[in-house]
Amino acid sequence: MAEGGGIGLSVRNLTVRYAPGHAAADDVSFDVDPGEFFVLVGPSGCGKSTVLRSLAGLVRPERGRVVLGGRTVTDLPGGTVVPSSDRHLGLVFQSYALWPHMTVEENVRFPLEARGVPREHWRDLVRQALERVSLAPLAQRPVPSLSGGQQQRVALARALVSDPPVILLDEPLSNLDGELRRQMRVELKTIQREVGATIVHVTHDREEAMELADRLAVMRDGRLLEVGGPEDLYRRPAHAWTAGFLGDCSVLPGSYTGDAGGKTRFRTALGELACSSRGPRPAGAAALVIRAEEVEWLSPGLDGTEMGDGRNRVSGRIVQVRYLGSRTLYRIESGSVSLWASSTTPRGSRGDAVAVHLPPDSCFVVEWEEPGSGVLPQTL
Repeated sequence: MAEGGGIGLSVRNLTVRYAPGHAAADDVSFDVDPGEFFVLVGPSGCGKSTVLRSLAGLVRPERGRVVLGGRTVTDLPGGTVVPSSDRHLGLVFQSYALWPHMTVEENVRFPLEARGVPREHWRDLVRQALERVSLAPLAQRPVPSLSGGQQQRVALARALVSDPPVILLDEPLSNLDGELRRQMRVELKTIQREVGATIVHVTHDREEAMELADRLAVMRDGRLLEVGGPEDLYRRPAHAWTAGFLGDCSVLPGSYTGDAGGKTRFRTALGELACSSRGPRPAGAAALVIRAEEVEWLSPGLDGTEMGDGRNRVSGRIVQVRYLGSRTLYRIESGSVSLWASSTTPRGSRGDAVAVHLPPDSCFVVEWEEPGSGVLPQTL
């Protein structure tokens, strides 16, 4: 196969250390297909921006190999390191990095002028880039007169204008207010599909990641935990930490006890529960996971947990209520265990006794690395 054949971006064994004994990026490897919207997601300090800056040539890794559009731009130790200015990437920062003394057009044409593109060529390229982001009528406006969303589109047009093999986006929506950020997600995805751009996008926002990504990579403590489609990672992650980061869920450590009736038996602090037998079994410590929205509400008065009919009934008391607008999230205590359950209709108040059902087909088993009794509330 030719170098990087069929791959928009290839990263192998990327390792970055800012201090001895601590890897900001720890042996990170992934591929991005041409035309793919690929998202690196994780909490602050997980290493996602370090990886992106390494791809851009702004950070020198300790080791690793990076191939962009079939061209090796980093091969360490001992090999190639192409300067950032020669990687021909599009790059949008969180701050946008626009020149305030320039007009919209001047900002967008800047990378073309820096590369020596003749004026007769860049005029059409700038016009096309501004049309793609719906800013052509504002070409002569000074940048400080634009709104935050318009400035974000100027930065995107500047990244698109030279038709780079890969565009890198470092949390470009985080400075916008909530409603504008949601609008810009739609615009960004639409533009990416129209131009067929290959994009690597960094964010800490789980909703942004799942809405934009064709595939996403979940990072934690410098490591890439897993890569997959948004729905796959949400519905069937391999790791308990991924499950908790991507959405509200209950995580119940335990152990396998057998199989019955096409379901797997899994012993937890709630007793023996039935769960889906789909997917590989973790080789080490394991936990049962169920999403908050998958928990079913039953009539009060049902005690205990029943395995006989596979209905996984649990009784408890509501100890926390979080109203989130379109839904309400409830924390339910049953003995020493906490469960999260959500509902679009009111289900009770703090202190009320309730009974819930954990549908076996909605319960799945993952690798378990967390200490404690087993609940990962989503607070990001």
